[in-house]
Amino acid sequence: MHIVAISSSRLPNSQAHPIQILKTWAAMARLPGVRVTLLCVALDSTPEELLKSMQLEPHPDLKIEALMPSWVMDRLGLDTYISTNRTWLYGLARWRLKRRLAKSIAQEPTVIHTRNESVVWWIWETCEALKIPLIVELHWLKYVDRFRRWRQRRDSKGETPSLTQCKAFLRKRRDSELDCLRHASMILPLTSCIKDRLEGWGLSNIEVVPSGTSVPPLPEEKPAETIDLLYAGQFLPWKGVDTVIRAMEHLPEYRLVLLGDHPPEDKRRLQNLAAEVGAADRCEFRGRVPHPEVAKAAAAAKVCVLPTPRKGFPEARFFTSPLKLYEFSAMGKAIVASDVPSLRDVLVHGENAWMVRPDDPVAFAHGIRNVMEDEELRARLGRNARAFAERHSYEERAKRLLRHMQKAAGVESAGG
Repeated sequence: MHIVAISSSRLPNSQAHPIQILKTWAAMARLPGVRVTLLCVALDSTPEELLKSMQLEPHPDLKIEALMPSWVMDRLGLDTYISTNRTWLYGLARWRLKRRLAKSIAQEPTVIHTRNESVVWWIWETCEALKIPLIVELHWLKYVDRFRRWRQRRDSKGETPSLTQCKAFLRKRRDSELDCLRHASMILPLTSCIKDRLEGWGLSNIEVVPSGTSVPPLPEEKPAETIDLLYAGQFLPWKGVDTVIRAMEHLPEYRLVLLGDHPPEDKRRLQNLAAEVGAADRCEFRGRVPHPEVAKAAAAAKVCVLPTPRKGFPEARFFTSPLKLYEFSAMGKAIVASDVPSLRDVLVHGENAWMVRPDDPVAFAHGIRNVMEDEELRARLGRNARAFAERHSYEERAKRLLRHMQKAAGVESAGG
């Protein structure tokens, strides 16, 4: 089977999704009888350099290519939103891809995979014309995020939209997203919350495929440092970092290390908040570090935190599936996390994580103290988290994805 994965990203970049994309497709290419072509909008390094940056080895069945040269993107000032309406170059790229796909389907079963709505609009007609299954991996429902951004823009202008305007905006964006997803042969959401919403819209052929992680051997040597509490990721409000910062007011004996620096304005806001609650000297903002350094920091941590909020952020409450959750688990770490529906998909209180009431700094502090002071509990949570990660390795994720793609393409899987 030939899988053509299309990303509307320019690689490499500092976001989390290139990690998942590259490691998923590298694992997929290692499966027997599969070859993968990963198409991104532009490449700012060689494929070999890109794979090396992710600690991946080249593979003959994994090809990484760009839809257009980086210098063209720079010269024309193009962003990565794929649309034939924005530039004739995307139309040319689609024409060239259609010719390649026609040759591919003449030789072997072929599917298109994407996690980008803009790609669906760009390629669905080609897929229908060639009768190629179009698989959409869904990480959240974008109409919710667009509504939040719309409200932020209105608020920045001092405008307060009416309830009628809000409902109209949501309805229009939701209907647009629904129209887009109707073109998919199969939808693979990360969480059951997304699946439930899609089924409520009348969509079908939906299968949940959670995220994945690398599962390296646990370090044998004792880490050079010990970190009490670790947070890694973005500092956007819907990540809930405010809650764990406020919890530090009630945890004077512990230190919190935070990895990341995006967005800068939110980092400054959190630093000010740490000073406000008297925890500035116990909240260490280390900035962005190379991805391998995150695993080293996790190995040194006693407890890792996921303070996902519930109030005001439906994208966090229902749709998020943090990559760091899986990476912390792979290092065998005890995790203290908010008890929200999106995380309950994969975390079980007292088994592979300690779940606490969301948006409550006191509850979060109490949960942290419970785990920090009970070594037996902390060790059990870490062991179970490691076992969870092994069941959700990139290799296992690739196998799940392949089964669904074979089903969509009408190909009998190796298992029958």
